[in-house]
Amino acid sequence: MLYMNNLQSFFPGYNRWIGRGPKSALARIKSQAQSASLSSLSELSALFGRYIPEVLLQPAGRRQHSRQRVYSFRSTFWAFLSQVLSPRTACLEVVRKMQCFCSELGLPIPSSDDSAYCQARGKLDRDRLMEIHHSVAGAHQQAFRNAWLWQARQVRVVDGTGIRLPDTAENQKTFPQPSEQRKGCGFPVMQVVACFCLHTGALLHWVSSKLTAHESPLLRGLLALLEPGDVVLADRGFSSYSNLALCLKHRLDAVMRLHQARKVDLRRGRPTMPITMNVMETRVGVHKSIASFTVPLGATINMDGTAIMQGIATVFIAQAYGLDLSMADYLAVIATATLASIGTAGVPGVGLIMLSMVLQQVGLPVEGIGLIIGVDRLLDMMRTVVNVTGDGMVTTVVARSEGLLDEAVFNEVSDRDQYNT
Repeated sequence: MLYMNNLQSFFPGYNRWIGRGPKSALARIKSQAQSASLSSLSELSALFGRYIPEVLLQPAGRRQHSRQRVYSFRSTFWAFLSQVLSPRTACLEVVRKMQCFCSELGLPIPSSDDSAYCQARGKLDRDRLMEIHHSVAGAHQQAFRNAWLWQARQVRVVDGTGIRLPDTAENQKTFPQPSEQRKGCGFPVMQVVACFCLHTGALLHWVSSKLTAHESPLLRGLLALLEPGDVVLADRGFSSYSNLALCLKHRLDAVMRLHQARKVDLRRGRPTMPITMNVMETRVGVHKSIASFTVPLGATINMDGTAIMQGIATVFIAQAYGLDLSMADYLAVIATATLASIGTAGVPGVGLIMLSMVLQQVGLPVEGIGLIIGVDRLLDMMRTVVNVTGDGMVTTVVARSEGLLDEAVFNEVSDRDQYNT
């Protein structure tokens, strides 16, 4: 029996039945990209030239690429694009493609030395390259169909990566190499956060920074470039309350996986203490010696939200039962609710247990707790917000009075809280 690895050449009509199945969409895209990377410069110009306005490839009015040379802006651009599609291609190989390109067009054939090409590539105008990018991206955005939209809305995919740069003094200064690498033994790395169109795959916008900067703050530089009503799709690295608030400010919706370290149970005040201490030190500017004392103390005795809730709940239950409270009863409620809140444990639902003690103090039926037990989960979240806010306010005031508040950090956070980024 003759065994054949590839049946496509012999049985094209039966390939999907007895040979390999049809390629996936991703496999087809990879195959097309590989074919484009192996294409000649004339094939690249025929493939992508329709998306680029002719005026953007014309010689510049003055300075670089203003005169007609072998390595004009047009020829240098297509040669550089070929090298970008094949990152490991040597400059000498690009020069060989350039020689074939000039031969097809009847132009003078350049020498085999790659020095002229490298100099011409270094003179490419960044602004013109950006205009070409916007033109290509805009053409793809206008060509997609409304049927590709999700719920009639455009989805923007945001993700980050690192790009290794040539080891030059300028790159090392702007984008230092990773700190774990020995000096002089590593390459500069630029961190990039990019925004793609989910429907066309077009690269729309991007921002860059040093590798030491986190990707999440870089997202803020992209949100202002999106259209109201867009949906931002990102991974859990961008999942933060500040980013979600900024998306709402720009009238954007966001879909992000919850970060594994993110606390979402707002019913428990005491488990939020490490987060509160970190925010006080790194984002408000409170010295560690103050935050490490006032925040744990406030989490234990400064239950403002719990005391307010118990007082309001007592008055509500009394009115629901048609009972009148005297001034002495109100004073007893204030004193008992304050003392009870100090001893309240930082666990969900414990406020209802302490409320029963307040009700018994003023002679109200304990069964009245059933009137609010159904909404206590929401009330518990609101109590936690008030408790944590009170702890942060007192911590800031104490640090300011002791001269241990970094006002530069405090003012910077104030600007960020107002979304002036």
